[in-house]
Amino acid sequence: EMWSEHENSVISFFQPITSHQLADWGRAVRNCVGNSSYAGAINRKRYFIVLAMVNHKPRYTIQLKLSDGVLVVDQIADIGNRRLSDLERSNVEDAFKLALTKREEELT
Repeated sequence: EMWSEHENSVISFFQPITSHQLADWGRAVRNCVGNSSYAGAINRKRYFIVLAMVNHKPRYTIQLKLSDGVLVVDQIADIGNRRLSDLERSNVEDAFKLALTKREEELT
């Protein structure tokens, strides 16, 4: 299963602040997240994009959306827009939720 490669990996998440960061990421992971229509939807806060690095290399693009005031994972894409297996997706989601919880604890 694809996930075994990540068992001892460091996954870090960050939210791009500018459309330039998004465009750079889109080129690095070969997906369309940097294109202008995407940037518009993000500026209007329809979507939130979080980027995940595995062992400090660009890897997953996570698209979140607000649902009843709660951020939910809408889509996760791998390099070149590869779809994740169910296991891989749930592992990335779990890692993200853990990171989010840790961050909220830091802020309180």
